[in-house]
Amino acid sequence: MLQAVSILGALSILAAFAANQFGWIKPSQLSYALANFVGAGILTAVAVVNWQAGFVLLQGAWTLVSLAGLAFAANLLGRLDTSRLSYQISNFTGSAILTGVAVVEVQLGFILLEGMWALVSLWGMIKVLRGERPARPTR
Repeated sequence: MLQAVSILGALSILAAFAANQFGWIKPSQLSYALANFVGAGILTAVAVVNWQAGFVLLQGAWTLVSLAGLAFAANLLGRLDTSRLSYQISNFTGSAILTGVAVVEVQLGFILLEGMWALVSLWGMIKVLRGERPARPTR
């Protein structure tokens, strides 16, 4: 049951991340921040129950940052430039490392979250290296 809950949290974060990468939404939108806050909150709770200190730190910080993101989104502040290679590399590196940790710990929700995050980040790196700019969402 806990694995199913963690998968729902992971899917919430992944949906927002993928939608941003594909240019469907902006990080400054309330839906993006809310999906991250809800998903990270769920994954933090799962990590606490499973005594996974690294994931408590990661998801707890993610939840707090997402809470700040909600405030920014509510005020239409804050913008990320996904066309920067450094943005894509940092996403890929962090998610690849955390995928390895999740595999060792056999945490299905975190494997889904971090594994898919790594794949989408890899796709973003390839797009940037090819000189393609991400699609800009329309309002």
